[in-house]
Amino acid sequence: MAPYLLPNTERKPAFGAMYVWVKAVARRASASIGNGASQPADLRIRRLRVAVATGSRLDLPCKRRRRYDTMVRSLKHCQSFSMPTFHARNGDIYFEQRGARADPRVLLIHGLGCQLVQWPDSLIDGIARAGFCVVMLDNRDAGLSHESSEEPPAVDAIVAAANGDSALAPAYTLADMAQDAVDLLDHLGQAGAHVVGLSMGGMIAQHVAMSHPQRAFSLTSIMSSTGNPDLPRRDEALMAFLQPLAAGDAEAAVEAQTRAFQAIGSEHYDSAEVGFARFSRRAVERSFRPAGLMRQLGAIVADGDRRRHLAAVRIPTLVIHGVDDPLVPVEAGRDTAAAIDGARLVEVERMGHDLPEPEVPRVVEAIVEHARGVELLR
Repeated sequence: MAPYLLPNTERKPAFGAMYVWVKAVARRASASIGNGASQPADLRIRRLRVAVATGSRLDLPCKRRRRYDTMVRSLKHCQSFSMPTFHARNGDIYFEQRGARADPRVLLIHGLGCQLVQWPDSLIDGIARAGFCVVMLDNRDAGLSHESSEEPPAVDAIVAAANGDSALAPAYTLADMAQDAVDLLDHLGQAGAHVVGLSMGGMIAQHVAMSHPQRAFSLTSIMSSTGNPDLPRRDEALMAFLQPLAAGDAEAAVEAQTRAFQAIGSEHYDSAEVGFARFSRRAVERSFRPAGLMRQLGAIVADGDRRRHLAAVRIPTLVIHGVDDPLVPVEAGRDTAAAIDGARLVEVERMGHDLPEPEVPRVVEAIVEHARGVELLR
């Protein structure tokens, strides 16, 4: 049902005006049916979704039926703009765009278990105002994108594989997730994009650069890693991040996710006020998939050391890392920059595994400067 889910209005989607139109369409259509005024707008829209999904026509007088059919056709037309889902090789992927379509694309790939609604608006709008069209996607097994049918690995199996005690057969690989991103560029008719990945998204972005170098105009890896097994590990921070998996209901999941992001953020900023934790309720109410997070974590652990492949990358690369990151230590950022020839490293003081609002302008400036430098040479 992903194609029929409305975008989160708190995100101020690019087609917000179109969303308002859908609500008006739904109101008029439901009034034509006869029960419009007393029903919540979302319920009226759901009735239309069913008609769009099933192609059904209600038993109405001729005049009302014509009005109803017109509204359904209008909603179908609107969905093609404001509910953007495309079918990748392995399932539906949900995405959004912000900015002028004629501008060069910047593709944002989020981290473990995160959704596109967890990007700060200040980051997206800052990049878009600089002359880029920002494309965001929900990774497979997260948000409104498709869910794998494979059983998720157990925590014990993840830990054993991370310690090198046993092998792990993931439901899919980071390379598969990189292919989803490339398929999105194909769907949009784009030759390539400036690929920006955060945490797990940085690993996926690295795979785009390694396996599809012609599609990545530039690479920006934020608070990510090469998979080098000799880097410092912070298992306590990881276990804190996994606490929401045990939540019994939505409210508990919101509270657990908030605490998790606070645990991996910086002591200098309250993540619940200015960081990722403030998006917890929005994210959980939109989609909560503990099993999907574990399958994604399995893909990370099974991917291994990427340094040998990264050494062959010749794409202009920027590495951004918080000095106070308790989950993926700053040594991982330094290792990433060292692994890619010519990569530039930006270390952000006072930043943890988070994008706190006070530090977003510096991150935006670094991304934009990097992408503009590449655009001048293209």
